[in-house]
Amino acid sequence: MSTFRKYIRLVPDPADPSRGSLDASEIVSKACYEEWMSAREYDCADHAGKTFQRALTGHISASDGRLPFSPEEEAAILKVIRAKRIWYARSPLWL
Repeated sequence: MSTFRKYIRLVPDPADPSRGSLDASEIVSKACYEEWMSAREYDCADHAGKTFQRALTGHISASDGRLPFSPEEEAAILKVIRAKRIWYARSPLWL
């Protein structure tokens, strides 16, 4: 969870600079994926991309006893994972 939270940042809201909004676009980045992989206590190299995806979505749904993200963090992450693009961890280079 703490690895994922490092990649969510507060940025100024373009519509209202006095307020901020959360940007979670780096949560599916190479840096986040590699930091998450280095924190694993077990070898999941055979299916690491899918395991990374399951870990992130598991925190969103708070499944398997995982700590959930705050509602604001969850909303920012959902914008990113619903975008039509390939996650770094799920790209053909990593499968």
